[in-house]
Amino acid sequence: MSNTDQNLEEPGLLKAFSSSKREILKILKKYRELDLKTLSEKLNLTKMGALKHINDLEEQGFIERIIKKTGVGRPKHIFKLSDESSDIFPRAYSNLTCFALEFIEENMGLEGVESALRKRGKQLYSEYSEKLKNKNLDEKVAILTKLRDKEGYMASMSKTEKGDIELLEYNCPIFDVAQKYWSACVVEKELFEDLLGTPIETTHRVVNSDKVCRFLISNTKG
Repeated sequence: MSNTDQNLEEPGLLKAFSSSKREILKILKKYRELDLKTLSEKLNLTKMGALKHINDLEEQGFIERIIKKTGVGRPKHIFKLSDESSDIFPRAYSNLTCFALEFIEENMGLEGVESALRKRGKQLYSEYSEKLKNKNLDEKVAILTKLRDKEGYMASMSKTEKGDIELLEYNCPIFDVAQKYWSACVVEKELFEDLLGTPIETTHRVVNSDKVCRFLISNTKG
């Protein structure tokens, strides 16, 4: 199993599943839809071994099976996460957070909401910045990726063909908040820029129905 498909820890309800089932859920969260052959290869399991775990998750309602015709021969079975699976992945107390922000909005307006989100951003900056001290850009992004991954964002880091850095987050624990308050995404981007000391382009957002939040970090400042 590749390192990019593994998290440092298993936050949220993922802990309740066996290691193989956890990996199936995480891989499908990342890749959206996969056939049995591809999924078993990513798991380093036989097709029969992978199918046993898939069938269990399908019976529990966490995985759906799509049958696609591919011309001549047998139709292909494609697997994806069901809507019910969303509760498995960390959501950072989203209901309580939304309620609190709605209360702030009612009493202080949207300015109060943004102020609360920025205060949280400053807290995260204080927590993260100590760990990023005296590091170069690649090292900073690597550490930030591990921190976000540990917090349930299913984060990974890679390089583009041009040598720029991609920070990818396949899960959004603050999804419910971001749906209602876009400033949560703005504060997150600004937090990353402050921590890394360089402009960042956000090209994809889960809240915009993309499969990943993608932050493109230039290797040259300015």
